[in-house]
This record gives sequence, C-alpha cells and structure tokens, in this order.
Amino acid sequence: MLNNHDPLAAKLSELDAHGGTHDRQLATLVEPIRQLPAPPGPDHDRKIGLHRGNR
Repeated sequence: MLNNHDPLAAKLSELDAHGGTHDRQLATLVEPIRQLPAPPGPDHDRKIGLHRGNR
C-alpha cells in the first residue's frame, strides 16, 4: 500500500478541478477514494533486510 498519499491527493485535486463533461462521473470516483483511510504504519522499528540492531 502507499505510504505517502501526497501524489495521489494532488492528482485527485487536479482531476476534481479539471472541468469537462465527465464531472459527475469523476466525482463518483474521487469522493470514495478520498474517504479511504491512510494505511497504518508498522508497529515496530525493525527494517527489512540485514541491519545491525534489527532485533
């Protein structure tokens, strides 16, 4: 899952602001995507791979 939603949010804002004949169709897609919660971060400080002090 995406850790950073900034590019997605920027693109959604761009699509939302862009006028045209498909505004209603885009609105039905954009609004549910904006309501998605951000993915939870890891509940640990470990890194993937071989790192010193990874335990």
